[in-house]
Amino acid sequence: MLQGFLKKFAFAARPNTPEIRVPFPHGIKDGSASLKVTPRDWELEFLLFGPDLRYNSTIWTWPSYEFEKNRQIIKQGWDRYNDLKSQKPTKNLTLEEKISDGLAVYLNYYAQRNGVCLWGHEIFSDKQSYESFMKALDWCEKKGPELTEFSFEQSKIKSNRS
Repeated sequence: MLQGFLKKFAFAARPNTPEIRVPFPHGIKDGSASLKVTPRDWELEFLLFGPDLRYNSTIWTWPSYEFEKNRQIIKQGWDRYNDLKSQKPTKNLTLEEKISDGLAVYLNYYAQRNGVCLWGHEIFSDKQSYESFMKALDWCEKKGPELTEFSFEQSKIKSNRS
């Protein structure tokens, strides 16, 4: 845990570190996500907007070394959402269940918020969007290391010119 913090801190301390950002290929309700790549590592960064301008946005990152753990947590959230949904909620019933830090399952009869949510922002609520999200995670897992290698090569070229 501390190594990840120190690695991020070392990058933050270098203002000229090259960085590549690629949009995440899955939409997030009231937010956005991108694959952020530096010469040493990659991460998935979510920017989640507040309900209106009175609220701050939330930035949530998935470092590459926690990617598989977070993928399992997302799958666990999807399974739990389906379990709750199969219980046939009745009128005026609202269920909210925390899965992990920032991730929760919502089931609301009035459909204000339904599905697996990240800090209250729905990331998916049906099988098609779940599969799309998981494919997007696969894409990140493939592209992250490739772009890290590219970014590392570019930084070596840039440092040789100096």
